[in-house]
Amino acid sequence: MYKAQILEAKKRKGLDWQKIAAQVGRSPVFVTSACLGQNSLSAEEATKLCALLDLGPEVAQALQTPPMKAIDSPDVPKDPLIYRFTKSLWFMERRSKS
Repeated sequence: MYKAQILEAKKRKGLDWQKIAAQVGRSPVFVTSACLGQNSLSAEEATKLCALLDLGPEVAQALQTPPMKAIDSPDVPKDPLIYRFTKSLWFMERRSKS
């Protein structure tokens, strides 16, 4: 999977998320989440990231794919529509309690 390739290249090059984000032109939090599969990058951003880390076009393509939020968590729905619905319900519940 591309996450392992990115993390390996990041370590090999001795880069941190702040340096990678500065080259890509996005915030460190967003770039980190995209690299870990929770967000996606534009074609230009993915190309910059892959050039910096010496990764192939298949990784750039994967970084542009819409994410499946919380795919590593068994408690969060995997379908994007159900995920957003659940998230909105959770948000409304928190607002009603305050």
